[in-house]
Amino acid sequence: MSGLHPYANARIGLATMHEKERALGPAFRRVLGADVVAVPELDTDTLGTFSGEVPRPDALVETSLLKAELAFRTMDVDCAVASEGSYGPIDRVPLIPSGVEILAFIDRNRGIRLIDTFPTHHTSWRLSRFRPAIPRASRCCGPWGSRATACSSPAAATWIIRSRASPPRKK
Repeated sequence: MSGLHPYANARIGLATMHEKERALGPAFRRVLGADVVAVPELDTDTLGTFSGEVPRPDALVETSLLKAELAFRTMDVDCAVASEGSYGPIDRVPLIPSGVEILAFIDRNRGIRLIDTFPTHHTSWRLSRFRPAIPRASRCCGPWGSRATACSSPAAATWIIRSRASPPRKK
């Protein structure tokens, strides 16, 4: 029997538009001997955006599997991987940062679908308080900064908490 891993020298399609091959590629190469190749010109935002402008078509796990399936449409690969994440405050404990990252792996030849989850409290989500109309709030929150009492600006999204001075508009 050969000492090679069953995925040695395999090309694994990665559905991403955020260069996640830089994070996943070295581990797949080291452990499996496989090459992770990003799907060229793929717009994964069609399956939802991190900030919520485009809603996900389904829950995190199902959406990560849908993303992995996108790799098979444009690449000649037997395996694909994709991730989906959600970060922000915990629903039951407001203002506490948390997140979960889902990694989906599909091997069509072997009929394998693997889902890995990584929950964490170590995130880039943070809460900052601003006095109305200060420059830092405007840089963080754009035109809403002058009315924000709290703002977070991780790499992919911004959350704004309204002050009592700016109630929601009635329709």
